[in-house]
Amino acid sequence: KLRREGMFTEELLHYLSFEFIPNLFTKSHLIELLQYLFIIAPVRKTAPFLYFLPSALPTHSLSEDEKMEFTKTCEPLLLLFENKVLPQGLFTALVVALMRRSTS
Repeated sequence: KLRREGMFTEELLHYLSFEFIPNLFTKSHLIELLQYLFIIAPVRKTAPFLYFLPSALPTHSLSEDEKMEFTKTCEPLLLLFENKVLPQGLFTALVVALMRRSTS
C-alpha cells in the first residue's frame, strides 16, 4: 500500500532496522517528528492510525490529453524558480501542508 498509494500505518515501523529507545525516542516520537517536518500527514486519526507519505508515490507522466482533461477540472499549481530547479522536498512538504490545512 505504501508504494502504490503512499499510505502506511505505524506497523510499518516494526520493519525498520532502527532501534527505538523506550522513554527516549519511540515510534510515536518518530511519527511526531515526521509530521513536524512536513514529511507525512495523518489521514486517519483513529486506531489503526494511517499516514500519507507523498515521497513514496511512484512518478507518473501525463499524456497531453490527460493534461488537458485535468486542467478542465483543476487549476494547475505552477511553481517557477529562476534556475528551473525545484528544491528537493518542497513539493511533498506543500502536499502535506495542504492536507493538514484541509483537515483542520
